[in-house]
Amino acid sequence: MRCKTLLAAIVTVAFVIAAFSGAAMGKEKVTFVVEAGNAIKTTAYKATQIMAEKGYEVDNIKTAGGSQAVQFVLAGKADVAVNDTDEVLLARAQGADIKVFMANATKVDYTLVAANPEIKEAKDLVGKTIGMSGPSGFDTLMGRVYMQQNGLDPDSAKWTVVGGSPDRMKALQVGRIDAATIFIPHYLQLMAMNAKIHKVLNMATIVPDVLKGVYYARTDWIEENPEIVKDIIRSQLEAIKWFHEDKEGWKKLAAEWQPGIKDSALELLYNELLAVDMFPMDGGLKKAGANKMVDLMLETGDLKKPIPLDEWMTFKNFDEVMK
Repeated sequence: MRCKTLLAAIVTVAFVIAAFSGAAMGKEKVTFVVEAGNAIKTTAYKATQIMAEKGYEVDNIKTAGGSQAVQFVLAGKADVAVNDTDEVLLARAQGADIKVFMANATKVDYTLVAANPEIKEAKDLVGKTIGMSGPSGFDTLMGRVYMQQNGLDPDSAKWTVVGGSPDRMKALQVGRIDAATIFIPHYLQLMAMNAKIHKVLNMATIVPDVLKGVYYARTDWIEENPEIVKDIIRSQLEAIKWFHEDKEGWKKLAAEWQPGIKDSALELLYNELLAVDMFPMDGGLKKAGANKMVDLMLETGDLKKPIPLDEWMTFKNFDEVMK
């Protein structure tokens, strides 16, 4: 049954790619903002390359992640962002008129890592210094959920702003903080460097099946550019197919997107992404995963009230592409 499902998905993607072959007419410009220094975003980077190959003039703005990508989109400096779902929800709760139209990473891609050898489980975080991107960062959200699920007050830890995952990685390496939640490739990079750190747990184990990474844009831009939106969706689907079929090609591009990462770390990362089905062949845009993120943020208090799905997501273009 599983093989039949995968075959059907592959056939669907094949039709999608065929439909895309002549879609981009002219040299329309699309500016993307994508988080740099994170190999998991390689499929998004590949998707922008595919857009360029099909005739679009593509510009990539690289950021360290977090709310900066939202700010670029709202200010009109970028058309589309590839970022974490929680940033979209936080911005939407504050009145930002943006919507998600495609998935990127469909699983939580974070690992809780400790430099302090005393930290083995949630209770060991009490009184310890935990590095974070900021109070509203997804890494912070994950750490707080982990403590709450174990009956602990998250504020019993000493949360300190360090910066993005690469900054937290460096702080762990030199022992400036006791623990931090960082991206899986950054954890693997530290391991390849024989850093004195250890994994406490993979955050995907405490929040499975949540829609983590997405494509989004201003609602008016989506409505005014439906063909471009559909071509972006097709490009992501083609990038997913490429990920599954070209391991060495993915590793080469991932090394370009995350400079300095060792081949051994990329090998481990690729196998892990494959094992958790980070990039499903059907694109991964699921209502259940989106609603799970809302529930998670309500649980931690990051959202004060639910946000209906149709206020921050649109499936119209995705459904038309998948037909």
